[in-house]
Amino acid sequence: MRFAREMVFAAVLLTNHSLWADQYETLEALAAAKITPAQAVEIAARHGGAARLLSIELKCLHDKPIWEADFLEGEAQTRAVAIDAVTGKIGETRSRADSPAQAAKKRQTLAAAKVNLAQAAEAGLKHVKGGKVFKVKLGTESGKPAYEVMVLTEDHHFKLVELDAMTGDLIGVDDEGAALGWWDFDSLPVGRTPDGWVPKQNNPTKALAAWKVASGPNAPSPPNVLSVHTENANATFNLIVIEGTSFKDVDLHVRLRANTGEDDQGGGLIWRVKDENNYYVCRLNPLESNYRVYKVVDGKRKQLQSADVEARAGAWYALRAVMVADRIQCYVDGRKLLEVTDDTFKDGGMIGLWTKADACSSFDDLAALSADQRRVSSRPGA
Repeated sequence: MRFAREMVFAAVLLTNHSLWADQYETLEALAAAKITPAQAVEIAARHGGAARLLSIELKCLHDKPIWEADFLEGEAQTRAVAIDAVTGKIGETRSRADSPAQAAKKRQTLAAAKVNLAQAAEAGLKHVKGGKVFKVKLGTESGKPAYEVMVLTEDHHFKLVELDAMTGDLIGVDDEGAALGWWDFDSLPVGRTPDGWVPKQNNPTKALAAWKVASGPNAPSPPNVLSVHTENANATFNLIVIEGTSFKDVDLHVRLRANTGEDDQGGGLIWRVKDENNYYVCRLNPLESNYRVYKVVDGKRKQLQSADVEARAGAWYALRAVMVADRIQCYVDGRKLLEVTDDTFKDGGMIGLWTKADACSSFDDLAALSADQRRVSSRPGA
C-alpha cells in the first residue's frame, strides 16, 4: 500500500533536490551520520519550542549530512531547520508561508496524531529489523493521520513503512528498490585489500599496484578509504575489479581524491569489465584538467569523449557513470559533462576502479544502483 498524499506537507528544502531522488546521497549520508533519528527529534524539539514538528529527513547539504526538521510555526508558516548529523549543531533555518487551507489541514492532522515522530521511527525499525531510518513524515492515509518511515535495510533495500499515527499500528511495508552494491570500507581492516577485490593491470611496467584500505579521517564518510599506491609508468592501467559483480545497465557513483602522481593523477570508474583488457572507463585527471570516457579493447584505449574540468590533487570529487543499453552519461560533482553511445560491450560485466601510470589515489563510497531509461535524463545538465 502506498502512502496516500491527501495532505503533503510542503517542506522548505535546504538543498536543490530531494534526498529520496538520489539514493546515493542517502547511502552516503547514512554512512557518515552520527546523530540518530531520535536524537534529531530531541534536538529539533528543543530548538522549535512551541512549534510543532512535522517531519525529519536525512539529507546532504554542501556534501555534509544533515537532518532537516520541518515545523508548523504559528498559524500558517512552515519552518525548516538543518541539524548537523555528525555534531548535532543547529545550522541553516528557512521559512515559508502556507495557504490557510494547508495550515488548517496540518493543524488538524497534528492534533489527531497520538504517536510522535520519535515513536514512529522506533516503530518503523520493529517492522524492518536491523535497518536505519532516514526519513519520518506525517501525512494522511484514507483521511486519517499516518506516518511514512523510510528505512534502509542491512542489505541496502529501501523500505517504506506506513503507520497509523493515532495507534502506531502497521498499515503496510513497501519495497522502494535497492542498491545493487555499496562499499564504504569503514568496517574493513586497514592495510588489507577487501575480500573479493582483485587488483589487475595491463601493459605492466613495474610491480602490480597495491590497493589497500587506509585510514581517511577527512573522507566523505570516515574513517576509512580504499587507496592505491603504484610506481608504474605511463603505459600501465591499474585496475581493481569486484569479483562476482555482473551489471549491464548500471548507475555507478564514487568519491575520488587524487593524492600524487607525476606522469598521471586521479582515476575513475570501470564497468562492463570482461577482463583487464576490455571495459569502459571514465576518469578525472587533475594534471590535464579534463574528464574523459574511454573504451579499452584488447588492451588498447580509445577516447569516446572529453570535457575540460578544473580539478586539484587533495580534493574530493564525486564521479558518476550511468550506462543503459548503448548510452553512457558521465558526471562530476552532479554535472553531466559527457554523453556518448557505444555498443562495443553489449553484455554485463564486472565493475571496479581505475588509475593510470603512477597515479596514487583514494576512493570512498562506491555504489552500484539500478539504471533504466527513466533514470537517464536528456535534459541539459540533468
